Amino acid sequence: MSDAYIRATTADTGVQELDCDTGDVALSGGYQSTSPVLMDRPLPPTDGSTPTGWQWEFQAAGNNIYVVCANVTP
Repeated sequence: MSDAYIRATTADTGVQELDCDTGDVALSGGYQSTSPVLMDRPLPPTDGSTPTGWQWEFQAAGNNIYVVCANVTP
């Protein structure tokens, strides 16, 4: 891994996703919300797969979400 970067945005209600650049790996995801969070997991959610993004599900709007990515592409 040569370096890491963060993708961040605001998110509405429902299922939200943030992806890393093609070929890069998601290290972690996070959020700031006053709404209950129904789901918070890496993408794809399959055991043993390499995570390439992060996914959340919120009950209300006004959320801040981010994914930390490893830059592994040349």
